Amino acid sequence: MVTLAAVVALYRPLLFASLDDEVAAARGVPVRFLSIAFMVVLAIAVSEAVQVVGVLLIFSLLVTPPAIAERLTVRPPLVIALSVGLAVAFTWLGLAVAYYAPYPVSFFITSIAFATYLVVRGVGAVRERSRLADVARGEGTRVEAA
Repeated sequence: MVTLAAVVALYRPLLFASLDDEVAAARGVPVRFLSIAFMVVLAIAVSEAVQVVGVLLIFSLLVTPPAIAERLTVRPPLVIALSVGLAVAFTWLGLAVAYYAPYPVSFFITSIAFATYLVVRGVGAVRERSRLADVARGEGTRVEAA
């Protein structure tokens, strides 16, 4: 709860500093303090959770869901919400699969998260290639009159 409260308290200035640290510093946001405070909050959260779930799973659930969410939306609040939802979904899906298999739960959670990242990245690459092909053919630059 302490880490969640700290993130909520630091959210707006931290978001501003994350998007453009030079402008944030020019506006008087304590960028260095925010960076250190965020690292301390992250360290506390990781040290609390690592005892329960392990290093690999912590790393997987800290990195993969936000990486996926960032590819699906660019709005920071949606990225956060989607990251949390994906982490919970990966965890429950991994638990369900591990119930029927003799392998560790963390293997399934990490594998499902990574496979999802690969799918999202692959779909994004196909869409970008299609968009570039449309632009090359002249179809992507046309604006039709109403």
